[in-house]
Amino acid sequence: MILVMMRPRIGALWAAAAFLGLGPSAAGQLTSGVGSSAVVDRDIRVFTVTAALNAAGFDVDFAPQYHPVRQAVREQLEDLDTGLRDRLAAFYSEHRGDTAHEDELARYVSLALSLTFPPAMDLAVEGLFVPPDARDLTGFVPLLNEFYDAAGISRLWVRLAPAYDAVLDSMGGRLRQAVVQSEAYLRIPAGSTGGRRLVAFLELAAPTNSVHVRNYPENLYMVFGYTAETPIEEVRHAYLHLVLDPVVAANREELEDVDGMSDWLAGIDGVRPEYADDFGIMVRESLIRAVELRLDRDPDGVMARLDAAYRSGLLLTPYFMDRLSEFEQTPVGIREYFVDMALELDDGAERARFDDRFHAIEVAADPPPRAEVPAPPPSDPVRDLLLAGQEAFNSGDDPAARTAFETVLEELDPSNGPALYGMALLASREGDPDAARTYFRQTVESASAEPPMRAWSHVFLGRILDIECDREAALDEYRAAAAIGDETNGADRAAASAINEPFGGGCEF
Repeated sequence: MILVMMRPRIGALWAAAAFLGLGPSAAGQLTSGVGSSAVVDRDIRVFTVTAALNAAGFDVDFAPQYHPVRQAVREQLEDLDTGLRDRLAAFYSEHRGDTAHEDELARYVSLALSLTFPPAMDLAVEGLFVPPDARDLTGFVPLLNEFYDAAGISRLWVRLAPAYDAVLDSMGGRLRQAVVQSEAYLRIPAGSTGGRRLVAFLELAAPTNSVHVRNYPENLYMVFGYTAETPIEEVRHAYLHLVLDPVVAANREELEDVDGMSDWLAGIDGVRPEYADDFGIMVRESLIRAVELRLDRDPDGVMARLDAAYRSGLLLTPYFMDRLSEFEQTPVGIREYFVDMALELDDGAERARFDDRFHAIEVAADPPPRAEVPAPPPSDPVRDLLLAGQEAFNSGDDPAARTAFETVLEELDPSNGPALYGMALLASREGDPDAARTYFRQTVESASAEPPMRAWSHVFLGRILDIECDREAALDEYRAAAAIGDETNGADRAAASAINEPFGGGCEF
């Protein structure tokens, strides 16, 4: 999936720079916008990885037939060098173990979203910033580059493009309508998601009817295979996460009094484990399910669907359903109205509802659908704090971002590059050039700072020096940024521009 990097505001004198290194990163062309905050597209990285898996022995489908594109890919690969095919197969088999093919595909989706674009694919991030489920797959990347050349992927990509575009064109109108309807219902202005987008990639070489969702700080992503029906519900659900997750997160303190509700679900059959284990997930999914039920206007089926959601562990769906019926009669948006919803939530009333209703609902014969929010990765306090800091920074919650970055620096890793870089951006946004200079300099000197962080730090140091009329020192910083040679996030272009012309047009006394 295309990852559009978040770019914070750095103050009136400084251009924006990416908050780098805290998630997968790449850039590409968005072809089928379905709204200002949602796009549907195709992606050559996902295609390349999926094609390589087809050559490596991945063989699963969720429907009776392959899509013709998947069949065309397999035919193209029939003449692939046997030695390369064997090495791809050996890697895939060794790393899959006893895991089902369809579950293994999810890990390779994460890997694809972590790559730069061909012809020279490489990890856009390193170390702990690679998604946890893809970390042991990084050795696949050299094989992937070899495969890209040997299989003629660039030519195949061009040849198959019309098939992708036809499917995208056929579903674009309905998906756009679903997004616009959701925005209108919630009274959220178009494009007001803080720079984050839902980016959905159609991959016709993937199994039909497959859907993979990745919720990264920069954007929310989907990769989905061909389906005979436009995946309106899946895209809408992901889009509701995009707009409502920050609303719930911003009101976490107001929900603290009922934080123990998830404990009621412990050990009960038919409950999704993540709803019992994570109160935040339970709240977000309850709210989203309630919105979906209100949007669908299904009077005949609403109670059965509501009961199914409640019995799966979404304990707040009935409460949110009741409050949304009131919300619909008000002129305010969901961001303002949710504050009252959170404050007026009564755990005593919800406990009474639970005791009276929960066990009276039969467990569904089929297991509840897999939760759309990925399970939390293994605990890593540094990574968790950095991700929390980036999310807070990108949403404008500077105090929370500062707390996260300072905790890393003061308690866990005093020379952590991403945390230093985050502190530098905070100082920049607050108009404190002295503190910004200190943190940018420490970022440059940090062994754990990613190349884009160091490059942008040099650029910003140069801009400070240009503002202070020290042009020679500024040039040294711009040249240092250019020497890093990172082309993934625009620092090289910013440095080249500033070498030719002083930042801000020149020094003014």
